[in-house]
Amino acid sequence: MKNSTTLFDRSEGYWSCEHPAGKVMSLYRSLLGPDFDQLVIQLQEFHELNFCATGSLTVTHNPNPIAKIVVWLTRLPKEGSNLRTTVEVLAMNDRETWIRNIGTSKLVSKQSIRDGQLVETFGPMSIRFLTVVKDGGLVYQSDQTRLFGLSVPKFSRLSITASNMPSRAGWVVLVQVHFGKFGTICQYEGEMQLV
Repeated sequence: MKNSTTLFDRSEGYWSCEHPAGKVMSLYRSLLGPDFDQLVIQLQEFHELNFCATGSLTVTHNPNPIAKIVVWLTRLPKEGSNLRTTVEVLAMNDRETWIRNIGTSKLVSKQSIRDGQLVETFGPMSIRFLTVVKDGGLVYQSDQTRLFGLSVPKFSRLSITASNMPSRAGWVVLVQVHFGKFGTICQYEGEMQLV
Protein backbone atom coordinates (compact mmCIF):
# COMPACT_ATOMS: atom_id res chain seq x y z
CA MET A 1 0.00 0.00 0.00
CA LYS A 2 3.00 2.31 0.18
CA ASN A 3 2.54 4.06 -3.19
CA SER A 4 -1.22 3.77 -3.61
CA THR A 5 -4.09 6.22 -3.49
CA THR A 6 -6.45 3.51 -2.31
CA LEU A 7 -7.19 2.95 1.36
CA PHE A 8 -8.20 -0.69 0.99
CA ASP A 9 -5.31 -3.10 1.23
CA ARG A 10 -6.52 -6.11 -0.78
CA SER A 11 -3.53 -8.24 0.19
CA GLU A 12 -4.33 -7.80 3.87
CA GLY A 13 -8.13 -7.68 3.43
CA TYR A 14 -8.80 -4.78 5.78
CA TRP A 15 -9.55 -1.08 5.70
CA SER A 16 -6.65 1.18 6.49
CA CYS A 17 -7.08 4.68 7.82
CA GLU A 18 -3.60 5.75 6.82
CA HIS A 19 -3.02 8.78 4.66
CA PRO A 20 -2.74 7.72 1.00
CA ALA A 21 0.65 8.32 -0.56
CA GLY A 22 1.11 10.68 -3.46
CA LYS A 23 0.04 14.20 -4.30
CA VAL A 24 -3.55 13.53 -5.39
CA MET A 25 -5.87 16.40 -4.40
CA SER A 26 -8.70 15.17 -2.21
CA LEU A 27 -12.26 15.16 -3.54
CA TYR A 28 -13.45 17.73 -1.00
CA ARG A 29 -10.49 20.07 -1.57
CA SER A 30 -11.28 19.88 -5.31
CA LEU A 31 -14.98 20.50 -4.61
CA LEU A 32 -14.58 23.40 -2.18
CA GLY A 33 -11.44 25.04 -3.55
CA PRO A 34 -9.98 27.71 -1.23
CA ASP A 35 -13.01 27.38 1.10
CA PHE A 36 -11.65 23.97 2.16
CA ASP A 37 -9.12 25.80 4.38
CA GLN A 38 -12.03 27.40 6.31
CA LEU A 39 -13.11 23.99 7.64
CA VAL A 40 -12.11 23.15 11.22
CA ILE A 41 -8.97 21.05 11.37
CA GLN A 42 -10.86 17.84 12.27
CA LEU A 43 -12.95 18.01 9.08
CA GLN A 44 -9.90 18.91 6.99
CA GLU A 45 -8.06 15.89 8.37
CA PHE A 46 -11.04 13.59 7.84
CA HIS A 47 -11.48 14.62 4.20
CA GLU A 48 -7.81 14.74 3.31
CA LEU A 49 -5.66 12.67 5.65
CA ASN A 50 -7.55 10.27 7.86
CA PHE A 51 -10.72 9.06 6.06
CA CYS A 52 -12.05 7.24 9.17
CA ALA A 53 -14.40 8.44 11.90
CA THR A 54 -16.35 6.92 14.75
CA GLY A 55 -19.11 8.07 17.05
CA SER A 56 -22.76 7.51 17.82
CA LEU A 57 -25.91 8.61 16.01
CA THR A 58 -29.57 8.57 16.95
CA VAL A 59 -31.88 7.66 14.07
CA THR A 60 -35.60 8.51 14.03
CA HIS A 61 -38.26 7.74 11.43
CA ASN A 62 -41.57 9.34 10.53
CA PRO A 63 -44.31 7.06 11.97
CA ASN A 64 -46.48 7.32 8.84
CA PRO A 65 -46.77 3.84 7.21
CA ILE A 66 -46.07 5.21 3.69
CA ALA A 67 -43.01 7.07 5.00
CA LYS A 68 -41.78 3.84 6.64
CA ILE A 69 -42.10 2.01 3.30
CA VAL A 70 -40.03 4.72 1.57
CA VAL A 71 -37.41 4.48 4.34
CA TRP A 72 -37.25 0.70 3.84
CA LEU A 73 -37.13 0.94 0.01
CA THR A 74 -34.30 3.47 0.11
CA ARG A 75 -32.42 1.42 2.73
CA LEU A 76 -32.03 4.28 5.15
CA PRO A 77 -30.63 3.35 8.58
CA LYS A 78 -32.81 1.57 11.14
CA GLU A 79 -34.16 3.54 14.10
CA GLY A 80 -32.27 3.57 17.37
CA SER A 81 -30.65 5.74 20.02
CA ASN A 82 -26.91 6.27 20.40
CA LEU A 83 -26.07 3.74 17.69
CA ARG A 84 -22.38 2.94 17.35
CA THR A 85 -21.33 4.48 14.04
CA THR A 86 -18.25 4.21 11.85
CA VAL A 87 -17.51 5.96 8.58
CA GLU A 88 -14.71 4.75 6.31
CA VAL A 89 -13.81 6.30 2.99
CA LEU A 90 -12.01 4.57 0.14
CA ALA A 91 -10.40 7.31 -1.97
CA MET A 92 -9.60 6.42 -5.57
CA ASN A 93 -8.59 9.08 -8.07
CA ASP A 94 -11.54 11.47 -8.54
CA ARG A 95 -14.12 9.57 -6.48
CA GLU A 96 -14.68 8.17 -3.04
CA THR A 97 -16.57 5.15 -1.73
CA TRP A 98 -18.23 5.86 1.62
CA ILE A 99 -19.04 3.00 3.97
CA ARG A 100 -21.28 4.06 6.86
CA ASN A 101 -22.12 1.56 9.58
CA ILE A 102 -24.90 2.96 11.78
CA GLY A 103 -25.87 0.35 14.35
CA THR A 104 -26.75 -2.73 12.28
CA SER A 105 -27.38 -0.70 9.11
CA LYS A 106 -24.73 -0.42 6.41
CA LEU A 107 -24.93 2.34 3.79
CA VAL A 108 -22.48 2.27 0.90
CA SER A 109 -22.33 5.14 -1.58
CA LYS A 110 -19.98 6.71 -4.09
CA GLN A 111 -19.18 10.41 -4.17
CA SER A 112 -17.80 12.32 -7.13
CA ILE A 113 -17.85 15.82 -8.60
CA ARG A 114 -19.94 16.63 -11.67
CA ASP A 115 -20.20 20.14 -13.08
CA GLY A 116 -18.65 21.54 -9.90
CA GLN A 117 -21.16 19.88 -7.56
CA LEU A 118 -21.02 16.87 -5.26
CA VAL A 119 -22.93 13.83 -6.53
CA GLU A 120 -23.61 10.88 -4.23
CA THR A 121 -24.73 7.61 -5.79
CA PHE A 122 -26.58 4.81 -4.00
CA GLY A 123 -27.09 1.97 -6.49
CA PRO A 124 -29.38 3.27 -9.29
CA MET A 125 -30.11 6.56 -7.47
CA SER A 126 -27.86 9.62 -7.57
CA ILE A 127 -28.34 12.85 -5.65
CA ARG A 128 -26.64 16.14 -6.48
CA PHE A 129 -25.77 18.48 -3.61
CA LEU A 130 -25.01 22.13 -3.18
CA THR A 131 -22.18 22.05 -0.63
CA VAL A 132 -20.87 25.08 1.27
CA VAL A 133 -18.58 25.81 4.17
CA LYS A 134 -20.34 27.57 7.06
CA ASP A 135 -18.88 28.42 10.49
CA GLY A 136 -16.03 25.93 9.99
CA GLY A 137 -18.38 23.09 9.04
CA LEU A 138 -20.08 21.69 5.95
CA VAL A 139 -23.69 22.22 4.89
CA TYR A 140 -25.31 20.09 2.16
CA GLN A 141 -28.60 20.63 0.33
CA SER A 142 -29.75 18.26 -2.38
CA ASP A 143 -31.03 19.93 -5.53
CA GLN A 144 -31.53 17.05 -7.96
CA THR A 145 -32.27 13.33 -7.79
CA ARG A 146 -31.86 10.85 -10.63
CA LEU A 147 -33.06 7.26 -10.77
CA PHE A 148 -31.51 5.06 -13.47
CA GLY A 149 -30.18 8.29 -15.02
CA LEU A 150 -33.61 9.93 -15.31
CA SER A 151 -34.46 13.09 -13.39
CA VAL A 152 -37.03 12.45 -10.64
CA PRO A 153 -39.83 15.06 -10.43
CA LYS A 154 -39.60 17.30 -7.39
CA PHE A 155 -42.89 16.10 -5.84
CA SER A 156 -41.72 12.46 -5.77
CA ARG A 157 -38.02 12.69 -4.98
CA LEU A 158 -36.02 12.52 -1.80
CA SER A 159 -34.65 15.82 -0.58
CA ILE A 160 -31.73 15.81 1.83
CA THR A 161 -30.35 18.51 4.09
CA ALA A 162 -27.26 17.74 6.12
CA SER A 163 -24.56 19.41 8.13
CA ASN A 164 -21.28 18.56 9.83
CA MET A 165 -20.65 21.33 12.35
CA PRO A 166 -17.61 21.68 14.65
CA SER A 167 -17.69 20.35 18.21
CA ARG A 168 -15.01 20.01 20.86
CA ALA A 169 -14.04 16.47 19.99
CA GLY A 170 -14.91 16.41 16.30
CA TRP A 171 -18.13 17.38 14.56
CA VAL A 172 -21.89 17.14 15.03
CA VAL A 173 -23.79 15.39 12.25
CA LEU A 174 -27.39 16.20 11.35
CA VAL A 175 -29.00 14.54 8.33
CA GLN A 176 -32.66 14.97 7.41
CA VAL A 177 -34.27 13.05 4.55
CA HIS A 178 -37.54 14.54 3.28
CA PHE A 179 -40.12 13.00 0.96
CA GLY A 180 -42.91 15.08 -0.56
CA LYS A 181 -45.90 15.80 1.65
CA PHE A 182 -44.59 13.44 4.35
CA GLY A 183 -41.85 15.89 5.31
CA THR A 184 -38.92 14.40 7.21
CA ILE A 185 -39.07 10.61 6.88
CA CYS A 186 -35.68 9.88 8.46
CA GLN A 187 -33.29 11.89 10.59
CA TYR A 188 -29.99 10.98 12.13
CA GLU A 189 -27.87 13.08 14.41
CA GLY A 190 -24.98 12.74 16.79
CA GLU A 191 -21.26 13.35 17.16
CA MET A 192 -18.35 11.92 15.21
CA GLN A 193 -14.61 12.14 15.69
CA LEU A 194 -11.45 11.01 13.98
CA VAL A 195 -10.23 7.47 14.63
